[in-house]
Amino acid sequence: MPPNEPVPVRDQADIRAFFDALAGDYRDLHGHPERLLRYRLKLIDRLLAGTSRGTLLEIGCGTGIHLLALAPKFQRRVGIDLSPAMIERARTLCRNRGWTGIELFVSSAETLSGVQDASVDVALMVGVLEHVPDKRAAFGQLRRVLKPGGALICLTPNANFFWYRRPHRPWQILSSDEFLDAAKVRRLVQESGLELVCLDYWRFVPRGNLPWLLGWGLTALDWPGKWLRISALRGGLCFKAVRPRDPADGR
Repeated sequence: MPPNEPVPVRDQADIRAFFDALAGDYRDLHGHPERLLRYRLKLIDRLLAGTSRGTLLEIGCGTGIHLLALAPKFQRRVGIDLSPAMIERARTLCRNRGWTGIELFVSSAETLSGVQDASVDVALMVGVLEHVPDKRAAFGQLRRVLKPGGALICLTPNANFFWYRRPHRPWQILSSDEFLDAAKVRRLVQESGLELVCLDYWRFVPRGNLPWLLGWGLTALDWPGKWLRISALRGGLCFKAVRPRDPADGR
């Protein structure tokens, strides 16, 4: 397969197989892994402001690095992933770090099977939404499982980033991948019955897919993009949406 040619996807089984194959050696290739994790956690912590710390559900938890880092902040922690191999890696990581009481199981974002209605305080998606083929179904399920006042926190690539707007779509890993811009996020949130609390941009450059010099240059452009608020220079999009409280039930 030629470089930058997306992996063909016919159905969800192809997506599952792709991530199963990655699970054995899965790691962050876009920079220093620990430094990037700290940056994302700081961003997530800011978005968590004002949310209840009861149940955390991470959708597309992968090997569980975000879930384990956030575990001390929540009473109950649940991680799901479409890939059984990723879930097994996450279980291994939990055992190696001495964590018990973290629930991990296989499920898709479009069904959230095994997650009860109105049971989640915070749903987290990091680098996942772009890989979900049926985003409307996923948002409908999020509306179902979030408690009234519960929040979705999502970090995803920004489709308006100038690097992603080139015709040959070099960013596409799977043929089913779709990046979102701010307008599409607002539309999805509104159609699902959630309310958008905040929408911002974050520093994400796919350096693992780029020559070193080009990756460095795109990273450098993020700084003027941040301070001058130029969304076309920001590689990542982040947002927080909540399930409205229903006055009728007193919550």
